[in-house]
Amino acid sequence: GLYLSDNFLVGSLPTEIGNLISLIDVRVNGNQFTGPLPTELGSLGQLPLRFWFYKNRFNGTIPSELGELSRLQDLRMGDNVITGTIPDQIFNMSRLQFLDVTGMGLTGTLSTLVGQLTELQALQVSTNQLTGTIPLELQNLSSLRVASFQYNLFTGQIPTELCSLVPG
Repeated sequence: GLYLSDNFLVGSLPTEIGNLISLIDVRVNGNQFTGPLPTELGSLGQLPLRFWFYKNRFNGTIPSELGELSRLQDLRMGDNVITGTIPDQIFNMSRLQFLDVTGMGLTGTLSTLVGQLTELQALQVSTNQLTGTIPLELQNLSSLRVASFQYNLFTGQIPTELCSLVPG
């Protein structure tokens, strides 16, 4: 793994990070990194299990190439300056258990494709500018234990399907 958490590191992540094809764990959270997340992260393919990018100053958008990380279980990106929408490709990561995009200024809707993440245990999308309704497809997430939607612009009713998601 590559563990660089909680330092005072600055600059951008080098695109060459995509060459580290044996990494199963990348933790660069709690630094002062800037710039966009490298699209080359997607070339890590099936190896990484965890990516922790939270609490930095990354900007730009969420690279759709992250959806190519088929074995990724834990993606924590919150507390950055990333904008735009959550790319549909993120919902292709069928082994994802933890998704945190809190506090980034994301817009658009939470896609109904979220229902494909059947191993998801925690979904944290708080403190963004997400709109629309909370997807009914969350009912497919039988492993979900934490769902955090506060401080967005969601409308409509609370899906009654959420009430069926009780810890077993």
